[in-house]
Amino acid sequence: MTIAKDVLLCAALVGCAILWWRMAILADKNELLTIELQQAEFERDASKAQAEIFWGEIVAQTDAAAACLAREAQTAQDAAERKDILEKARSRPRTKKEQDEVVDDETRGRAVERLNRPL
Repeated sequence: MTIAKDVLLCAALVGCAILWWRMAILADKNELLTIELQQAEFERDASKAQAEIFWGEIVAQTDAAAACLAREAQTAQDAAERKDILEKARSRPRTKKEQDEVVDDETRGRAVERLNRPL
């Protein structure tokens, strides 16, 4: 029976060695996976930070575009009002009272020139 015990002991030792070897391989794989996980987390955090920067830039560009469109709309409205005023303006001879009490022709001419300037 000694030989059987020796064979069993030898088989147990070989089994333990194989298990130890497999455990070492799994420990190495675990270490590699841990490193890969840390790299992925770092890349994720870097991408998230970059996305936040880009989002801030998108918001700023959106606000700038909205402000530009508002200015453009106001300019178009101002131009339409100015055009309406100029189209409805009619000239007529000034009365004596207007000649004496209303601003002089030079001032009126300067005001008209200012109104007629392009936007």
